[in-house]
Amino acid sequence: MTSGTSAASVLNSAWSSNNIPNENGRALMSVLSIGFGNSAGLISTNIFLAKDAPKYTQALHITAGFGAAGCAIAILILSFQVLDNRRRNRKQGVNWTYRDVPTHELQDGFFSPSFRWMY
Repeated sequence: MTSGTSAASVLNSAWSSNNIPNENGRALMSVLSIGFGNSAGLISTNIFLAKDAPKYTQALHITAGFGAAGCAIAILILSFQVLDNRRRNRKQGVNWTYRDVPTHELQDGFFSPSFRWMY
C-alpha cells in the first residue's frame, strides 16, 4: 500500500509549478502542498491502532476514503481545467493548448485571456 506514495508529492509540485505563472504563487503553493502532504503521516500514525491488529479494517476504510476523496478532487480539478480552456478558446476563436501561448503574454497570470491550463 505504501509503494509509490512519494511520487504524489513530486507530481503535485511539478503540476502546480506548471499551472501557476506567478513566482510568488508558485512558491506558496509548493510550501502548502508539501506541508499538507507531509502532514498525512500524522493521520496514518493515528488510525492504525494496535487494538485493530492484524486486519486493521477501520484504518483501511479510512485510507480508502481519503484515496477516493483525492481521486474525486483530482477529477473535479481536471474537469474545471478542460472546461476553462474550452471556454477561453471559444471566447478568443482559437484552438490553443498551453504550448501555443507565448509566455510574455502571461504577465497577468490566470487573468490573462491567453492563459491555458496544463494537464
